[in-house]
Amino acid sequence: MVRKAVLCLLLLIIGIPVVSQTNESLFPEGYFSDPVVTPFGIVTTNERHSSIYLITNGDIEELVSAPGAGRFLHFNKDKSKVGFKLINHADEMQIPAILDLNSKEINELNKPVKRAGQVSFAGDGSVAYVIDTQLIVRTEGRIETHNLGVYSNLTPISPDGRSVVYKDNSDQLWIFNLDTQQKIQITDPEKGYRGARWSPKSDKLVYSTIGTDLYLFDLRNRQTQYIGEGENPSWSASGDKLVFHRREIDFLNIELLSSNLFIYEIDSRTTKQLTETENVFEMDARFSVSDDEIIYHTFEEREIKFLHLNDRENDAGLFKEAPPFKIDRPLEIPEFLMGTTSAQDTVIAGDIDWVHIHQVYDTRDDHKWDQGRVCCGAATVAQVFATYGIFTPWPLETYGRTSDFGLYISDSYTFNYVTYDGFAGRWPAGGHGFLWHGGSPRSRSVQYITNHGISETQRDLDVSWNTVTTEIDLGHSYVLCSTGLTAGHIVLAIGTYGDQNTVVVNDPYGDKNAGSYGWVYNGRYALYDWADANTGRKKVTPIAWGVRVRFDPEEEPSVLSFTPANDDTVHATTSVKITFSQPMKREALIDALSITPDVDGKFTWSNYNRTVTFTPDETFAPSTMYSVRIDTSAMNIFGVQLPETLEIGFTTKDRDRLVVEKMYPINNQTDISTTVQFRFLFDAAITRGALMGNVVLFDYREERISLTNIKVEEIDGRGYLAFEPASKLEYNQRYLLFLYGGLSDVDGYPMRDTL
Repeated sequence: MVRKAVLCLLLLIIGIPVVSQTNESLFPEGYFSDPVVTPFGIVTTNERHSSIYLITNGDIEELVSAPGAGRFLHFNKDKSKVGFKLINHADEMQIPAILDLNSKEINELNKPVKRAGQVSFAGDGSVAYVIDTQLIVRTEGRIETHNLGVYSNLTPISPDGRSVVYKDNSDQLWIFNLDTQQKIQITDPEKGYRGARWSPKSDKLVYSTIGTDLYLFDLRNRQTQYIGEGENPSWSASGDKLVFHRREIDFLNIELLSSNLFIYEIDSRTTKQLTETENVFEMDARFSVSDDEIIYHTFEEREIKFLHLNDRENDAGLFKEAPPFKIDRPLEIPEFLMGTTSAQDTVIAGDIDWVHIHQVYDTRDDHKWDQGRVCCGAATVAQVFATYGIFTPWPLETYGRTSDFGLYISDSYTFNYVTYDGFAGRWPAGGHGFLWHGGSPRSRSVQYITNHGISETQRDLDVSWNTVTTEIDLGHSYVLCSTGLTAGHIVLAIGTYGDQNTVVVNDPYGDKNAGSYGWVYNGRYALYDWADANTGRKKVTPIAWGVRVRFDPEEEPSVLSFTPANDDTVHATTSVKITFSQPMKREALIDALSITPDVDGKFTWSNYNRTVTFTPDETFAPSTMYSVRIDTSAMNIFGVQLPETLEIGFTTKDRDRLVVEKMYPINNQTDISTTVQFRFLFDAAITRGALMGNVVLFDYREERISLTNIKVEEIDGRGYLAFEPASKLEYNQRYLLFLYGGLSDVDGYPMRDTL
């Protein structure tokens, strides 16, 4: 089917009207993205990828307007045609399509389907795309169909037309040879990958992790090389260079500090910085009509600029920029109300009604609190705690409504014997204060979550679709730090939508698909696309890190380890140490624990109240059988009791103290040499460290005498100690030598009584 593109798929827009953006300083909107030079002008899109524009002679024309229409554009060899995907916002049906830049007509390649893929071109004009799991390759007069066995939105065909690269459901990249039907996995399963792009000679592929690490795969030797950090790489026509941008993000203030362009030389494996302009963020670079010129945009400046690589600007090695194309106000971006979550197409973790907390409109609205727009970490984790009942309602009247959980983000509270107050950093109290005290949510989230009784917590620096969906399928949420939504924004993944890698998210800042991000009370069950997916929604990727949060509020606590073990024979100096699977309520456990025969002692807690240690005030009695019992009144901090009584027994050995068997000189001995060597034989081995402060020699003036030539040995299981006074003793004088009761053997038995 062929029709005029200017009619658009969903609505007609004449010209590009502009609107003001109230949150411009934090998250710019209405700027260009992914500019490409063609013989007909500059083809570009907006940051939502909802339009395809053509810029000619300073004029902007909107050729296509549809959800995701400007995402993953692919051009034929002479750049006269653009491959893209049409998505109907009402029913989300998809059509692979080609836009002819000369006639401005759209050629729809298939009837509307639920799952279609992006269109790509080979050098000879062949076209490739998928319909569901079937790869369609159109050459002049012929259509081939190949079963990939998996749906992959991106299936770029190589310039020589012999292969396509696609992605499986675990974010792994594969090459499919159209001639031999052979499939080769080119990535390792340790990470997830996206965005594969062929070199002009079809001999290499550049691709990215789900984060922002770039890799190069050489098909000739099947070797992979690491390029470095970067985004949106583009090949030179010669295939010997790549250009990309690299962002520097201030995660503390959720702020983009810089974005600069870099060029990578394939043969020398060297990276060269092209731009370093203060307060200008260069992005989405591509080689222009030659390998000597690069086109890119400047983010919030709303410029499209050119960089000439042959002309040096200064001795620092940076390059000259040509005059830009610029608009002075934001683009008005069409907003499409896509389908929302429905039971039929949605999987929600644990089938739970997940609590949503807005980081601005659920926190304080008074002048003392100014952290609402940067507390996404605390707000996201609070959603987990509120959903599981770990946080109970703490009403706050704010912004004309009642918030049940916002005070936990900003104010002092105590949970699991930890008080969240007195923090240094950006805020002194609450979850927000804790997460930024001596670190950031990246380094502090796991401890914060663990403090609240969720033991199965793990931070992942490499996050794939499989990582997230595994947790959701197990009934758990997953914390994501996205650099795709903003410059480091933390959200909670709670489900999946459809079968095209769309994640359901509780976004504490709102739903970015809806516009006015951060200024509208929404964000519950927002739908974001993952990596190479394109359902017309905003992307949550790249992902900087993630945290697994596994918790069952009804799970019964259990004992993981018990020392001493049952029927063990131990030293009388031992302590009883018990580790539970969950943090325990201290008072309930102490009341539930009894030791027979009775012994006085103290309890100490560690491991986030999962481990309790009982240490006797003295030692246990020697040669005695003890029984330790914990009844079912013991409970975790959530009130779930131990399922059954636990009882173990142990017996102490027949020693309870260190004994001196022999010594020289003996007490009150006379006629001792002035250079005497003191010698002691103990019934057990001792350590040199045990002597510290426990062996002291005084003269008749009660002045302490230093000791020298100290010798500690073990002889037939006994301890031998020898030493000498550091200075010669005086004749006919009385000296006092003390071995204090704290002197202990290698098993910790003290002498108890001073000798």
